[in-house]
Amino acid sequence: MVVLLAADNVEAVAQQCAGLLEAGETVVLPTDTVYGVAALASQEQAVDRLAELKGRDPSKPIAVLVADPASLDTVAQPSATARRLASAFWPGALTLVVQRAPGFTAKLGGDEETVGVRCPDSPLVRRIAALVGPLATTSANLSGQPTPEVVGDIAETLGDVGLIVDAGRLGGLPSTVVDCSRHDDLRILREAAVSADDLHSALNESAGELAMAATIGIDELKSVAFFDGFSDSHLERVAALVQDVAAEPGALLIDQGRPGQVCYVIAEGKANVFVGREHVATLQPGTMVGEMALIDHKPRSASVVAEGPMRLLALNTDAFRALLDELPEAKTRVLALLEARLEATAAVNAAPPVELD
Repeated sequence: MVVLLAADNVEAVAQQCAGLLEAGETVVLPTDTVYGVAALASQEQAVDRLAELKGRDPSKPIAVLVADPASLDTVAQPSATARRLASAFWPGALTLVVQRAPGFTAKLGGDEETVGVRCPDSPLVRRIAALVGPLATTSANLSGQPTPEVVGDIAETLGDVGLIVDAGRLGGLPSTVVDCSRHDDLRILREAAVSADDLHSALNESAGELAMAATIGIDELKSVAFFDGFSDSHLERVAALVQDVAAEPGALLIDQGRPGQVCYVIAEGKANVFVGREHVATLQPGTMVGEMALIDHKPRSASVVAEGPMRLLALNTDAFRALLDELPEAKTRVLALLEARLEATAAVNAAPPVELD
């Protein structure tokens, strides 16, 4: 079956693909480079099916596509070099080979110590990964042959797949593949969409950029209800911990079922809250997102996804908790607020979609 992708049906197509992937099917997806054929990384039989479709040696490793740059830590233990490259090129056409995270045990061919990871510049693929988890994905071609640029040729080449998503002709270069698995060494395994010069330039530039914290004025923090009651001197301390970041449509801000490490203040744009696949709320500018991670690192009870382009103020929860320990009055107020929100969580999750101020 073929479904045509359009600007107004990305969510519907993502949901359709997610259902098929969870059922063990394979799907052909338009990425930001070439067409790929994907399976749920956690389903070993479905991953084996990818090799069968392509006539590919099953011992050759298959990379995974993830929902957003933050998801790198859910599948890998990235080196500093890998983090800098992800910051420079993701979402985009760069695959990083990195050490696996201890809990990521998907059978993907190759060794079991490393994994290739990419966050593609494709709202559709990232949304699917946000719904079902990392996608084992390889180019939609027979092994050793060029990747077809149109879905008609793919259907003839691969045969029986659960769904083909048609986004028109795709004739781009494949992703560049870089091995960053050995500490901070960098080895280019395949130079393609991202050049070697671009990689080395990014590393040289990011060495300074990553050390620079964004400057956030306390007036912007005063507009956030969460910080009501903080003195100017306290807000200056908070502002020093904040990073000003951008999120594209479909970016996964909070991942249901995973521990929280970062919380955000929405400066611009909106985000949607999902419990499972059910939309339960829309968050507006000025809202604090993921603040329950300030209490604990337990798995989160909902996912939060960028509705459109967003500007966020990102706050490392560990650093903020350490700061609160130095500000007992602020800590008492924040903990009381969060405990009240914990009591309201069940009611919010059960409510129909609403607009939250």
